[in-house]
Amino acid sequence: MVMSAPVSSWIALITLPFGPMTSPTFRIGSPIVVIFGAVMVMLAQLTTNMAANVVSPANNFSNLSPRRISYVTGGLITAVIGILMMPWKLYADAAAYIFTWLIGYSSRMGALAGVLIADYWLVRRTVIRLGDLYRPSGIYRYISGWNWRAVVALVIGMIMAVGGAYSARAADGSATGPFPEGGLLPFLKFELPWGGFMYDYSWVVGLLVSLLVYWALATFIPEPEQVEAEAPAAAPEAV
Repeated sequence: MVMSAPVSSWIALITLPFGPMTSPTFRIGSPIVVIFGAVMVMLAQLTTNMAANVVSPANNFSNLSPRRISYVTGGLITAVIGILMMPWKLYADAAAYIFTWLIGYSSRMGALAGVLIADYWLVRRTVIRLGDLYRPSGIYRYISGWNWRAVVALVIGMIMAVGGAYSARAADGSATGPFPEGGLLPFLKFELPWGGFMYDYSWVVGLLVSLLVYWALATFIPEPEQVEAEAPAAAPEAV
């Protein structure tokens, strides 16, 4: 992001009527502009995207067994898995990359975000007990470490978001992705009044569905011990 800002500004400059666009050397299709843009995108990937995206999985792997897996080891595991996933195949087809990978991935992230937003902002009203977040037997332990309300809301949100996943047909009749043309769950593939299918808005669908489901479960079927424990201690440890 830091590197892409100068690129956008520079391209905007050369496309202005009074900019160096009048010179063939600086046209968008010229080798100089293409090379410059490619280098900036590569630097942005190395300095921002790659460095930022490795933090979360490296910590997750380390948390599985902190004594055996350090943060650096977690980062190396992430790098190996990233190579084994063969991400370059995602870029082989632009349509598959956008409509299969990005939209499918974002739908799961939307469902996860819906649970987090509902829990912190709607259910707890931004009030939590800090100490219990780090206690193995704290009030946020739930059932053996699992909050079944969050799991149910997450699964329902993901099903609603991804259930209508479909792959359109190319001009020659071949499929453009791995999903059936009628959708994974045909009853979830329907056209919206303003255009497009529900899967096309999967991130929003996943977020809204999981948010509403989690709020309803946590409101009408609350965790008794948690409600009792949070009420008297909310004020001194509120955040």
